[in-house]
Amino acid sequence: METGLTLLAYAKMPLCFWDHAFLTATYLINRLPSPVLGNKSPFFILHLQLPDYKFLKCFGCACFPFTRPYNNHKLEFRSKECIFIGYSSTHKGYKCLDPTGRVFISKDVIFNEYKFPYAELFSGAVPSETQGVSPTLTTFLPTMMSPSTSSPTANFQSPSNVTIPSSGSYTQSSPSSSNHSAPYQQHQNFVTPPHSHNS
Repeated sequence: METGLTLLAYAKMPLCFWDHAFLTATYLINRLPSPVLGNKSPFFILHLQLPDYKFLKCFGCACFPFTRPYNNHKLEFRSKECIFIGYSSTHKGYKCLDPTGRVFISKDVIFNEYKFPYAELFSGAVPSETQGVSPTLTTFLPTMMSPSTSSPTANFQSPSNVTIPSSGSYTQSSPSSSNHSAPYQQHQNFVTPPHSHNS
C-alpha cells in the first residue's frame, strides 16, 4: 500500500487512480529482490528467468504512444502526449491515459520520465479526492474495424458524473459488441489487437 501511495504522490495524481497505482506497485514488487527469497525476486522464482528492468518506467510520467492504429484518418497525428499509468496484464505493453480519458495499450511508446503532466493535461477536470470517484476510462487496443464502430469517446466526462471504478479483471468481447462510450466498469470490454504482443 505504501508503494502505491508513493507512486501517486510522486506523480502528483489524485487518489481516484489508486487502482492503477496499486497494480503497478504489485508489478514492481514482484520484480524486486526479496531477502525472504534469498535476494531473488518472486518473478525469478516463478519463471526461472531474470525480469526485464529496462521495461520499467516512472508511474505518471509523460509518454507518447504510437496511435496510428487507432486513427480514423491518415492525416491525424501519429502520437499524442499521455500519462503512463501502468502495465497491461493481458498484453506486453504500457497503459497510456490521454486527456480525453481513453487508455491506449501499446508497446511502442516514447517516455519523458522527467515530466509529470497530470495537472497540465487535466487542468479543466481535476477529480475531487473527497468524493472517491474516478474519471471515465475506456481501454482501446488497435484493431481493424470500420469507422462507425471504432470511434473513441468524444469528451472527457467530469468525475462528478461517473461511478466508482472497481479493480476487476478485463473480459474480452467481439468488436461488434464493444461499447467505447461506456464508463469504466469491473468487467470492461475491449477489442483484440490484430497482432498479439505476448512474449
